[in-house]
Amino acid sequence: MIQDISPYRLDTAYRDTVPAPDDRFFSFQGEDVLLREGEDGCRSLPSFRDLQYPAGGMPRQAVFLFRVDKEPVFLLDGAAPGCRGLRYLPVCGLKGILPGWAFFTGVTALHLNHWYGNNRYCGRCGSAVEKKMGQRALVCPDCGNTVYPCIAPVVMVAVINGDKLLMPRMTLTRWKWMMRKIFLDRHIGAAGDCRPSSKANTQEGAMKWDES
Repeated sequence: MIQDISPYRLDTAYRDTVPAPDDRFFSFQGEDVLLREGEDGCRSLPSFRDLQYPAGGMPRQAVFLFRVDKEPVFLLDGAAPGCRGLRYLPVCGLKGILPGWAFFTGVTALHLNHWYGNNRYCGRCGSAVEKKMGQRALVCPDCGNTVYPCIAPVVMVAVINGDKLLMPRMTLTRWKWMMRKIFLDRHIGAAGDCRPSSKANTQEGAMKWDES
C-alpha cells in the first residue's frame, strides 16, 4: 500500500527549519513533480544542491513540509530554475523511485502545495496573506484572519449482499480519474486534506455486484 513506508516514519509536525544544501524538496507545476534523472535513467528526489542556490537564497523560497525520520523535506514555492538532469514529470512517476518514501510523502506534499497555492489572498478582506511563524498557517497582515489546512476525513465502507461484494466498474479513463481522486482528494494525513470533497458518483451502471 502507498502508506507502507516502513522502516521510515513520517512526522508532519511543523517546524521553523532552514534548509541545508543536501535537504530534499518537492517542486510542482500543476500536478507534475520535479525529479532528478541520472545518466543510468534512475530517478530520485532532488536536493537544493542540484539547484545550485546560494545559501542565503534557499530560505526565502523553501517551505518546511515534514520530516521523514529526522530528515527535513521542503516545498519549493514556485517553479524551479532549469537545471541539467532535472525535469517535471507526472506525480505518478514518484512510484518506485528513491527514496522509498517518496510516493506517499509526495502526495502529502502535493496536498500542501495546493493549499498554499489556493490561499494566497485573505478570504475576508482580499489582502495577500503571509506565512505564520511557528505554525502551519497563513495569516492576513491587515485583518488578522488566520487559515489552517482543512481536515476532511473519509470513511470507507464495504457493501455486501450475502456472499457478494459491491465493486466499481469503469473504463480505463474513469479508473485513472478515480485513482486521482483517491490519492489527491481522499488522501488522509495529519497535515490536512487540502481540497474540498466531492459528491460520490451515482451514475447508473457505475457499480456492480462481484461474486468472486
